[in-house]
Amino acid sequence: TPGDPASRINWKATARLDDVYVREFEIETVRPLAVFLDERPTPSHNTQENPSEYRRHIAAALVNEAASHGDPIGLYTVTGEEVEASQKLSANPEQYLQIRNRLYTAPRSPETVQATTRSDSSPLPVDTSSTVDRLRDDQSEFGTKLTSLLANETTQTQHVAGDPLIQTARTYLKRQSQDVRVAILTDDQHQTELYETAKFAGQICPEVLVSITPSVLFEADDITAIDDVYSRYTTFERFRGQLNRLDNVTAFEVAPGDKLQKVIAHDATTTQ
Repeated sequence: TPGDPASRINWKATARLDDVYVREFEIETVRPLAVFLDERPTPSHNTQENPSEYRRHIAAALVNEAASHGDPIGLYTVTGEEVEASQKLSANPEQYLQIRNRLYTAPRSPETVQATTRSDSSPLPVDTSSTVDRLRDDQSEFGTKLTSLLANETTQTQHVAGDPLIQTARTYLKRQSQDVRVAILTDDQHQTELYETAKFAGQICPEVLVSITPSVLFEADDITAIDDVYSRYTTFERFRGQLNRLDNVTAFEVAPGDKLQKVIAHDATTTQ
């Protein structure tokens, strides 16, 4: 068409197809992703399934998607008053590996977190030097890879004062010099903090995905309390709707399908 430069003519395709074809080029888009995973303890009473495992599963899927497209990614895990953070967003294969390893490693108990909490904001030291020294003579592929991972730590643990989720988002998102997508994986225990975090992220990021595990859908079944369960679920849905109306924010619920179907079925019965 008029305006196409002659240097882009695909002569082989033109000769083969009896028409003039030009080459078109698309710039590959890099879509960095920051994943904020809330692993603060969930009240254990009446818990039927572990909502933390649902959130980890989503985080693992996000890592796999980023790896398949070569997108930089970072993981920021909130545990009580601590945050374990990737030092930077990276598309390095070792970053994907370390994040996957973190997701499939059981979180520390609240007692352990309390014992290791510090009053300042400096990184907590993790001494891997002795292990690295022992591995230096291991020339196997496994030994070489493990030595590289331990010698180049990509995460650090820091103490966070106040509301840890929003403090973590403010601290690490402000450091980014490019548009970053955000995924927030949490429950509905800290609704005000979650709302402010999603609002802040939506103001400076082009896309914010919030996945919430509603507490009411992870409790043991109690047929006699179905009215109360439905009431609490509708309250949660109103909150999710408020999040969904924030700029650049999309909010999802994550829950066991069978429990959700029971609540929906109760709604249908009540409506009739």
